[in-house]
Amino acid sequence: MTALRHALAAFAALVLFAVPVSAQKGNRPSLSVTPDVLQAGSSTTVTYSNPSMAGQTVVIEVDNGMRGGGETMSIEVVLDENGVGRAKWDVPLWWGANFNAPGVAEVHAPIMR
Repeated sequence: MTALRHALAAFAALVLFAVPVSAQKGNRPSLSVTPDVLQAGSSTTVTYSNPSMAGQTVVIEVDNGMRGGGETMSIEVVLDENGVGRAKWDVPLWWGANFNAPGVAEVHAPIMR
């Protein structure tokens, strides 16, 4: 009977603490690039979401991943009242692009020529 009580207490604690974590998932910053594989000379859509930065302008840094002589560009994204913003980016003649924004993991997109 004691083992059952411990199991029930552990399950209740898990449910109790899981609720706030799942509620926070929608508030995490995110960065996406569409499509996943880019075409040189075309444009792509870069979407950034961060509810805690609603109404602000975010700078997304893009680089070609080349060490010691790589190229970089910046994309400004204006976030709406929900913290979501989109920008078009003209894809240069690179082999790939790395996108970096506040609070998110780097997004890599290969570029077809």
